[in-house]
Amino acid sequence: MRMNCRGGTAQRTKDELIQLGWVKEHAIPRHGMAPIVLEPTPLMAAAVGRPLPSFGKGGFLHAFVQELIARRLTVQRDAHVQKERFYGSKAVDVVAQDTSGGWVAVEVTISLTNVVDNVEKDFLVKPDWLRLHVVCLDVPRMNQAQRAIALAPGVRPFLTRIRTETVAAYL
Repeated sequence: MRMNCRGGTAQRTKDELIQLGWVKEHAIPRHGMAPIVLEPTPLMAAAVGRPLPSFGKGGFLHAFVQELIARRLTVQRDAHVQKERFYGSKAVDVVAQDTSGGWVAVEVTISLTNVVDNVEKDFLVKPDWLRLHVVCLDVPRMNQAQRAIALAPGVRPFLTRIRTETVAAYL
């Protein structure tokens, strides 16, 4: 669930859900007021009598960002937008064909764990990506990712096709 709360009923409801332990709050950094993403907890699932959806190995925030990017690419009229596209045993978070016909890959990284490894493997399984976007939660992580990618010898031939950006670019 995504809410931009400025006060009133929505703010009180959000605060109550957090206090009950039904949701966890995640802020997505950007200029101005940070959008808040509410992650449902097992307590909420038990209260409403429904199981939590599976968010995959990356967890809730990773799945939320993946969905956000897939929707934005669809709105931009990119074709064949697909989440979790497998190339052999390597999964790419989001794949799309842009309006020029070139294939674009997106790797979502929340914690920067394995960011260089993922980028290297993405180019190993498909060396002809038009672009590969590495999407980070905030600017400090994006800067760290940029430095790590720039220093990785296995990525050097592909540097001109790699873009790093924050989740805020997709809001």
